[in-house]
Amino acid sequence: MGTLQTCAGLESGIEVATHAVRKSYEEEGSECLLLVDADNAFNKPNRKVNLENIKRLCVPMYTYLHNSYNTPTMLYLENGDHILSQEGVTQGDNAAMAMYALSTWPLIQTLSNETANDEVKQVWYADNSSTVGPLAGVRKWWEYLKAKGPDFGYYPKPPKIIFIIKDNSLKQSAQKFFKNQGIKITDHGERYLASLIGTKSFKEQYTKNKVEGWVKDLELLSKYAQDDPQAAYSAFTKGLCFRWTHFRRTVPDMSELF
Repeated sequence: MGTLQTCAGLESGIEVATHAVRKSYEEEGSECLLLVDADNAFNKPNRKVNLENIKRLCVPMYTYLHNSYNTPTMLYLENGDHILSQEGVTQGDNAAMAMYALSTWPLIQTLSNETANDEVKQVWYADNSSTVGPLAGVRKWWEYLKAKGPDFGYYPKPPKIIFIIKDNSLKQSAQKFFKNQGIKITDHGERYLASLIGTKSFKEQYTKNKVEGWVKDLELLSKYAQDDPQAAYSAFTKGLCFRWTHFRRTVPDMSELF
C-alpha cells in the first residue's frame, strides 16, 4: 500500500502518517489541514464488494481473506447467544488491518485522481484520513469524499472531523465552506493519531498537561513499587513507557518539557 494507506504493510505506519501530515502542513504552500474520521468504520464496508476488489488488487492475500470472510462469522455473547458478523472486518482478526487497507485502496486512488491538479496531499491510517494543501483544493477533496465515500463503505462523521487553518484570516472562508456541517474549525491545533499538529503554543500547553498526568501516574506507581517492585517495574517498562514513546517521537522540539 505504500504511503497511500499506512495501517498495513509498512513498519511503524502510524509514525510515518504522523510525520508526513505534519511535514506537509508546515510547508509554505499549505493553508489548511482536514482530519477526517469515519463512523463505525470497520463494520460498514461490504464484504462481498471488498473481496471482489481484493481479488484483483492483491491475489496472494485474497485466498486467505476469502476463507476468513466468505461466510458470516459467529460472534458469541456473554449469555451464550450469538450474532452473525456479515459486514466489515472482524476486530481482533490478525488480517483485519490488511483487509481494511485493501478495501479502502480504490477510494484513496479515486480521490487521488480527482484532486491530482489541486496541490493537495492525502495520508491515510486505517479510517483516519487527512488532506493538506490550499483551502480550495482541500474543500474539493472533502466534497468528493462525502459524495463517493459511502459507495466504498466509508461514512465521514462530522462531529469527529477537525479543520485546522494556519492563518486566522482564513477562518471566515472556512466557516463559509463548512457551514452547518458540524465540523470543528481551529487555528491553534489538534490531536492527530496520538500526536499533535498545530501552533507551537498549542503543542507546548498540551504537552505540559500531558506530562503532568504522566508524573502523577509515575508517583502512584512508585507507591505500589514499595510492596511489589517487580510488578511495578513490569508495568513501567511494558505499559507506562510506551505511552510516552510515540508522543515523543512524533512531536518535535518538546524535549525540554519532559
